Amino acid sequence: MNLTDYSLKKPITTFMIFIAIVVIGFFSLSRLAIDLLPDIEFPSLTVSVSYPGASPKEVETLITEPLERAVSTIQNVKQVRSSSNEGRSSVTMDFNWGTDMTEATNDLREKIDRIKGALPEEADTPSIWKFDPSSMPIMFLGFVGDMPLDEIREYADNQIRYRLEQIEGVAAVDIRGGLEREIHVDINKSKMEALGITYPQIISALRNENLDMPGGYLETQRNELLLRTSGQYTSLEQLKNTVIIRKSGTPIYLYQVADVIDSFKETRSDTRLMGKAGISLTVQKQPAQNTVKVSNNVTKRIEEINKALPSGMKLFIARDSSEFIRNSIKQAQQAGLWGGILAILILVIFLRNIRSVIIIGVGIPVSIVATFILMNLAGLTLNMMSLGGLALGIGMLLDNSIVVLENIFRHREWGEDPNHASSVGTREVSGAIIASTATTLCVFLPLLFASGGIQGIFFNQLAYTVSFSLLCSLFVALTLVPVMSAKLLHVSPESELNSQKNNGLLKIKKGLTFWFDIMNDRYKIALGWALDHRAFVVIVCPLILILVVLLIPTIGTELMPEVDEGNIAINITLPVGTKMQITDELTRRIEKIVEETVPEIRTIRTNVGSGGGFGGASGTHSSNINISLVNKKLRNRTTNDIITALRKAIPNMPDTRIWVSSSGSIMTRIMTGGQQTRIEVEIRGYDLDTGAILAEDVKKIVESVSGTVNVRVNREEGKPELTVHIDRDKASTLGLNLSTIANTLNTGLTGVVATKYREGGEEYDVRVRLKKMDRLSLDNIKNITINTGANSVVSLNNISKIQESKAPIGIERRSQERVIIVSADPSGRDLGSIGDDINQKLASLQIPDGFKVRLIGEQEEQVKAYRSLIFTLLLAIALVYMVMASQFESLLHPFIIMFSIPFATIGVVLILFLTGTNFSITVFIGVIMLAGIVVNNAIVLVDYINLMRSQGLDLREAILESGRRRLRPILMTTLTTSFALIPMSLGIGEGAEMQAPMARTVLGGLIIATTFTLFFIPTLYDLFEVAREKRKAKRKTV
Repeated sequence: MNLTDYSLKKPITTFMIFIAIVVIGFFSLSRLAIDLLPDIEFPSLTVSVSYPGASPKEVETLITEPLERAVSTIQNVKQVRSSSNEGRSSVTMDFNWGTDMTEATNDLREKIDRIKGALPEEADTPSIWKFDPSSMPIMFLGFVGDMPLDEIREYADNQIRYRLEQIEGVAAVDIRGGLEREIHVDINKSKMEALGITYPQIISALRNENLDMPGGYLETQRNELLLRTSGQYTSLEQLKNTVIIRKSGTPIYLYQVADVIDSFKETRSDTRLMGKAGISLTVQKQPAQNTVKVSNNVTKRIEEINKALPSGMKLFIARDSSEFIRNSIKQAQQAGLWGGILAILILVIFLRNIRSVIIIGVGIPVSIVATFILMNLAGLTLNMMSLGGLALGIGMLLDNSIVVLENIFRHREWGEDPNHASSVGTREVSGAIIASTATTLCVFLPLLFASGGIQGIFFNQLAYTVSFSLLCSLFVALTLVPVMSAKLLHVSPESELNSQKNNGLLKIKKGLTFWFDIMNDRYKIALGWALDHRAFVVIVCPLILILVVLLIPTIGTELMPEVDEGNIAINITLPVGTKMQITDELTRRIEKIVEETVPEIRTIRTNVGSGGGFGGASGTHSSNINISLVNKKLRNRTTNDIITALRKAIPNMPDTRIWVSSSGSIMTRIMTGGQQTRIEVEIRGYDLDTGAILAEDVKKIVESVSGTVNVRVNREEGKPELTVHIDRDKASTLGLNLSTIANTLNTGLTGVVATKYREGGEEYDVRVRLKKMDRLSLDNIKNITINTGANSVVSLNNISKIQESKAPIGIERRSQERVIIVSADPSGRDLGSIGDDINQKLASLQIPDGFKVRLIGEQEEQVKAYRSLIFTLLLAIALVYMVMASQFESLLHPFIIMFSIPFATIGVVLILFLTGTNFSITVFIGVIMLAGIVVNNAIVLVDYINLMRSQGLDLREAILESGRRRLRPILMTTLTTSFALIPMSLGIGEGAEMQAPMARTVLGGLIIATTFTLFFIPTLYDLFEVAREKRKAKRKTV
């Protein structure tokens, strides 16, 4: 007894099983985490080492190169990148995707331990850290108020941070902006010199007089008492009255040589929110936590905090990454829902029987809910990939049920008993639907084991989800559909249909039946013509394929579709060393332009005196403006349209570089394989000066290519500085060493934190340095005095020379070679075309000996991904053929069916060309899926032809009759799948850009492949079978 007959024999048991599946499925759904993308472990580790005072070249030679040589021998290392800057080395290892990072980290620690002894003694212990996308901020908050910035900052530090970090799933809350309290001890240089006091004496006095130390224990008869010496400052008056030294028995107090001021830390950056000074807070979630859940909890806590805030204060959300996740998930759900509705409408038209539609319609939610069980067991999450897989498979979920129900329906129209019709009807097509499901699953099998790149990471969950849902739909088609058909399906035999009264609904049924009969007859006639003109069909169809393939060069290429996340970043860079006030003034001008040009702004965050974010410059000469746009549905312009408008509106300014680009959110960075920019040209060579000249030539080439913007060289100019050259002989004669001189300069100019002042349970730095009037000019610096001992001092000018120079430039390396990177962003053209033009122009560049220039970045990842997916496609096609050969026990018939696959190319090329869609990984995945989908109709058709021939029909009649009978289920499965894909293929809604190219690919390829399948496959079958019969006849005569 097979599965179908068992289900028909025990219908109550069958219904109970599916009710249990639905209950467990909803329980599993509640346990699935929601996130934008699958959990991703970036295969990257970084080793950082500090070496204070060392130049970049010294850092490169003494630290970076030994580290590179050691870590390059670790297994699965794909590339080693390094950066040698003043006093710091950073070495990053990029591993192959799929590498066990825990094992890689252990290997790295082992390698570092071996070479620690070879590093300079003054260098700090190497530290290891791993880039984790889940550790990126999930929310940016703004905190503003009608009160001084120091009070806002203090409230944020003491109240808001603590309450937010208490939330389950929140890892950390970082605060930026505002003013932080600091006690300044501003020394009067002339008074200090007149009294013969030194910096170390002042610092030592403050530290020694601000103590709270244990003094041991006192044992009494019954108790043990702890003695504590309490001498911490309780007021600034006490601090002012600190005795520095005694001279001739007379105390010299701090207030006699310095002003004690309750002030703030010196700021080298500024933060504005919507044009107002305020505080910026970033919220990071803990690894493996649900982003949406954490964000929801933070939002609720913000509402609670705002209710308790003092009047005039407000905490608000400036940017919430979970909003894009929610909208993307909602869009995928809506696409699936509307796709299901359109598919059901197709069923209504073809079956003209509401109960039939209900039977199949029940199969969709049951299959999806059952899929949630398998997803939960497999540890998957609800994300754009998994939900996209479900939405993509909505139409395919119906295919098996349609074929089964249509055959049962046909038997019922012939007047057969319900149970018998359900059993026989299912049994006749069970082999075909199992084979068609197996072929579809085969194309996902290579993807499930693909780990060689971003395509394996991203589409693994999609493959699992579609596979799970198809297996569930097959189970539903073989069990639930036959049982529900036997119990619920009511079909009037064709003879009774003609005798019923003509009401409105019946007229529609009869009209549709009439037109379907005409369609079947016309198709039979057309198919007969094709069989009579086999040579014409066999020649013309491939010719059409060749002509359409000629359009392929006109289709653009890219790694992944660009997603409109509604975030824009404006990075502003002035000459290195520019004062923050000048940078701020220019940034405010650009802010006004932004406000006038972009009415779609929701929030705007400005950071002055900071880096441009991921990979940007840093320092007082740079700033960035981060713009969050309103929801995609609420604006008429895309993010790229607004970026283009801003580039036109912001004028060129002398000595200023302004880059407007899509903000580097976590999704954008992951989509581009972790690259900082989408276009990168690498220049390798040892000589830095020659490399800098070559980089400028490459920059001009990249700028000359149409479609490139924001072209820049990653090697910044040196920062202006004053270099103090000490006369060692003079210093030594006076009993001074370089350390004493350098410490004196640092204390006088930057200041030293001598101690902490405690008040209200908080600690504040007490910074000792010269008064502002004594450190404003170069003359002030030259006149700084250094104590030589024996109550004598010497001015800096007498033992040194001060010269203006440029700070050393950092050195970048890749694969143990020095590199300079020229980077750019694409605009208005596809990445593949831009890359081809750059490569063509680079080929004519005169490259000096010892240098190499090549295009890397996203296009390099694209080539690798395409190469891997081509192998995956070929493997999928081979597996599909093997499954069909096993099903048919024939090598010829599967070979005939395989001709459906090339004709899908016509639909793919045409739909990409007509919709202006670039070829990307998502399109490639759609092509791989088509390899398993388009053969299904041919399987059903060829299988039925074989069945008709086994029942005694001759070859031609079997082909014609099978075509006529299988036309309806073939059209139904094709149209339900195609119509179910229409909502997703429109690309409407946030995040839809990711799934739309895949949906369009399957939609176009399936429709065209089905059209050719209906004529070319039967013709080819007839051609091969006639030839085989002739060979048999010849053998008999011989």
